[in-house]
Amino acid sequence: MEEQIKGAEPLENERHEKFCQEYIANPKLRISEAGLAAGYEKRQNAWDVFKRQDVQDRIAYLNLERMADLRVDQYMVIKNLRDIAEQAMAEREFSAANKANELLGKHMNMFTDKVQHEHSGKVDIKQLGDDDLDKRIKELENKVMQNDKRGEA
Repeated sequence: MEEQIKGAEPLENERHEKFCQEYIANPKLRISEAGLAAGYEKRQNAWDVFKRQDVQDRIAYLNLERMADLRVDQYMVIKNLRDIAEQAMAEREFSAANKANELLGKHMNMFTDKVQHEHSGKVDIKQLGDDDLDKRIKELENKVMQNDKRGEA
């Protein structure tokens, strides 16, 4: 039995398929605009269609197909960014080099945005594993040590 690739076959619902095609045709198109082009009158209808698993699978497949047609892959993009960074540095175009290096760094998760998380609910420590508890204890110890002014002259 041949395994079916998710999203490879056009959707049976013609409007859903049209939505997928419109959404892929213009990456800057909003979901609501793709919905209007596919014949949906309300934005909510477009969102409901967009959230369907079969539609998500079809969009993912069409997107991969499009990338293959363009012969664009992760390796090519990374290689080009590296080449741009090297050439820009050689030409003393530091702004361009910085941007290329920034994009490479983001791809490699070298930079993390600091996000403040607020938690208002209870945490059941019985549900946490030993590693999670050890990590939390270390975090609290560090926090206490940062706030501890004793020993400072």
